Amino acid sequence: MTQRQMALEKITLQKCLLNFESLHGRPGTKQEKNLVKPLYDRYQMVKHLLCATPTITTIVSVIIYCSAYSTHTLPLLECLRETRAEKKRRRKAIREFEEQFFRQMGRTAQKDDRIPMAEEYQEYKSLKAKLRLLEVLLSKQETT
Repeated sequence: MTQRQMALEKITLQKCLLNFESLHGRPGTKQEKNLVKPLYDRYQMVKHLLCATPTITTIVSVIIYCSAYSTHTLPLLECLRETRAEKKRRRKAIREFEEQFFRQMGRTAQKDDRIPMAEEYQEYKSLKAKLRLLEVLLSKQETT
């Protein structure tokens, strides 16, 4: 989905939810909540994707990967393990950079000081988003 398509879907979902709530009020009982939960979930997902634009490619690739293995838990667990290990490696490199910077400059690194490691920071952020998504997918898979 393009950025524009996601924005249009978010607006459409928002209007549907507002219309539903104006007609029926906010869902109060568990049964009512379960009826509209998919709509609220979809709205939250699209809203999150719009806010996290740099990680969209990561999220889409994880969704495509996971949908290919939706009956098998093992590939998801393996992907989760590998992603955690990669995140750990990236975090270690970032931490080393920040510690070295602190030793040399006597202060913590600011945003402008992190430019040489910008790609590392961005990849770390993407890995965190990918991990969150994988954990959600696994939890949903375990409930079904």
